[in-house]
Amino acid sequence: MYIPGLIDSVAALIKKLHSRNLLLFQLVAFTLVGGTGFIIDTMVFSVLIHYFNFGTHWYLVAQSLSFICAVSNNFYLNKWITFQAKGDSRRQYAKFVIISVTAYLIRSALIFFLVDALQVYEMYALIASIVIVSVINFLGSKFWAFK
Repeated sequence: MYIPGLIDSVAALIKKLHSRNLLLFQLVAFTLVGGTGFIIDTMVFSVLIHYFNFGTHWYLVAQSLSFICAVSNNFYLNKWITFQAKGDSRRQYAKFVIISVTAYLIRSALIFFLVDALQVYEMYALIASIVIVSVINFLGSKFWAFK
């Protein structure tokens, strides 16, 4: 299948899903948007570390810049595609950033607790915390940032 045909098929599927079950559409779209955010986060981080020599102590700056890029990407895609939100973008962006930073802090605390207190394997702790935080992110986005 060639690319335009694939894009048309995906667009038709999205339109059909959206018209039948809005919540399911939003969950699927939110997950896909999160995937693009992950890709952007890791790519920007990698470029800053490897090509701009953000090594040693600068990796925290690189992580912060990559996080901002990913959050901004996720905001715009969720605003336009997932929730099709109208309204003041600046206010919505501020709320979305608050949700994202809060979720990041919760995720960090969960990983610390699971690994250090309960001796859970790090990757399992990461996966569990991502699942929990994704629910928080989705609910905060749906009912607060893009309401």
